[in-house]
Formats: sequence, structure tokens, C-alpha cells
Amino acid sequence: QYLMPRGGDRPRLDRILTEVQMILHNNQHNLEREWRGEPVLNSLWFWGCGRLPEVLDVPWSMIVSDDPVARGLAELSGIPQISLPNDLGIVLNNNDASGDLLIVRDDIHVKTCYQDFGSWQEVMSDMEDMWFTTLLDALRRGDLDRVTIFADGAEYRVGRHSLKKFWNVRKAIL
Repeated sequence: QYLMPRGGDRPRLDRILTEVQMILHNNQHNLEREWRGEPVLNSLWFWGCGRLPEVLDVPWSMIVSDDPVARGLAELSGIPQISLPNDLGIVLNNNDASGDLLIVRDDIHVKTCYQDFGSWQEVMSDMEDMWFTTLLDALRRGDLDRVTIFADGAEYRVGRHSLKKFWNVRKAIL
């Protein structure tokens, strides 16, 4: 009960939820799934109700992503957004924004969650060819000062000056 919608819109949302449940109960696809012994869709979960803040203050000058949450935050923040290109060079060469870019790729995380190692390996190989090599070259040329990568709860930072610190490389124990 405590996870249900609250506030002034609750009665309206309760009515909508009841209607949705009635429609789903009599839905032909659900009846067929039930007949086959498969799980049926019997409700929806309403979330995201409430008021949005006026503007979010973010440190990025542009967001590059196909992720709807990242794009929504860019829109709410009033900063430019573009879809993920196949080649990062397109973003780096055509970036009119000064400051930090946020690039969000969620396809890798999905592969990790589903333990799809073959697909994960393909995505990582593509990223090596199309993204990491481009980032490393841009760091070496001085086009970028630093790259920060957040992945699976860890943060990895590489700066232009840290490329020469070969003694600071962590080595595997085994």
C-alpha cells in the first residue's frame, strides 16, 4: 500500500488502474496465455508522478545517448543532446559545446545483466575499435584533457598526463 501513488492525483490514478486491470483481464492475448498456462499481464505500475524540478544543474555541456532517461535529464537541464553515433570521432570533431560531455551507453550493462558473454564481447570489441582508440588518440593529441568512465559501479580516469605513468599500472595478482 505504501508504494501506491499518493497525493492529490491518487483518486484519479486509482480509477485508471482499475480500468486498466479490467481491460487486461478480458484481453484476448491474456486469455490465450492463460489457456496455455503462461503468465498473464494483469496490471501496470504507475511511477514518475509528481512535479519535476524547474531546471537541473549538471556539470555537462552535452549528453550523447540513446538512453531515454539520459535524454530526458538533458532536456530537463536545458543542455544539448544527440543520439549515439557509431563513431565517437563524429562527436569529438563536431562538438561546439565547451566543457564535459556525458556519453551514456546502456547496451553494455544489459549484456552484463543477462550474462550474455558473447554479445558483451562483441560490444566491447566494437567499442575498442570505434570508441577507445579514438579517445586515446584524442588524449595523446591534446584534444581531450581527461576521460572518465563509469562502469558497473567503478570509476576509471585517464588524463592526458597520466598516459606517461607506465609505473602506475595495476597488475593482476594471478
